[in-house]
Amino acid sequence: MRNNTSRYICLLLYISLILFAFKAISYSDMPTSGLVGYWKMDNHTDTILYDSTSNANNLTKVGNPLLDQPSMAGYDKAIGFQNNPNDAFFISDTNQIGLDNMSELTISCWINHTLSDGVSGVIAGKWQIAGDNLSYLFYLNTNHYVTLKIAESDGTDGNAMAQGTTAIQSGLWAHVAGRASSATDGFKIFVNGAPEGFNLPYPGSISNRSSDFMVGKEPNPIAHPFKGLIDELAIWNKALSNIEISELVPTSTATPTRTKTPTQTKTPTNASSPSPNQVGENFWFYYK
Repeated sequence: MRNNTSRYICLLLYISLILFAFKAISYSDMPTSGLVGYWKMDNHTDTILYDSTSNANNLTKVGNPLLDQPSMAGYDKAIGFQNNPNDAFFISDTNQIGLDNMSELTISCWINHTLSDGVSGVIAGKWQIAGDNLSYLFYLNTNHYVTLKIAESDGTDGNAMAQGTTAIQSGLWAHVAGRASSATDGFKIFVNGAPEGFNLPYPGSISNRSSDFMVGKEPNPIAHPFKGLIDELAIWNKALSNIEISELVPTSTATPTRTKTPTQTKTPTNASSPSPNQVGENFWFYYK
């Protein structure tokens, strides 16, 4: 009996340590200076995704992105995309506050993509090809490298970009960030808090264009829709330091964690219930 009790206590302690280790970054932990948009993805109605900053850059749902999908351990819910060119969240340029016309930019989020090989997917940006109405675009390219493109001051694509060198694996959670700054080594990609990759010259500012800010795709007909999960999307109108970006990633999640992604269905409103996150070898638990 004593041995069973000891094992039970050890098990409880082990699970408690796991839950503590996977404590999520909260809004109070975020660098708030320059934070112009922060979408937790679990604060929404059926049609509106709320911004947690005072700018109230609330996003409107179009199509059928999947709400309340399973996220990283320690976070609440994520938003799911099914590679559908009609699915997105957006805010019009006339309604947004602070999402363009800046000298520097940092954008970050958690993703768990299920894109096929050779297929790119847009995470977020203001990038409307029609009319050279371009500002910035954060996406996975066809090799699934994290990429941040910045348009020229006239809204054209001058191929200014920062690109990572780590192919983000399908079915794994990863924290991705892009930073655009004229400072030395300021134009950079970060994967799980670590800087990587190369860049082509930064134009010097984020152009003020009239394109909508969109999450999950570009405006049609280009689209490049995302497939998978996105959570904790944030944008700053400043260049966060390497340390600040690394601190967005809890130490215990610096290595991507495999999560069961939702089964894609023809009827998104009947999506399957959130799947558990696997922690360690033999323990499964839910976060709500």
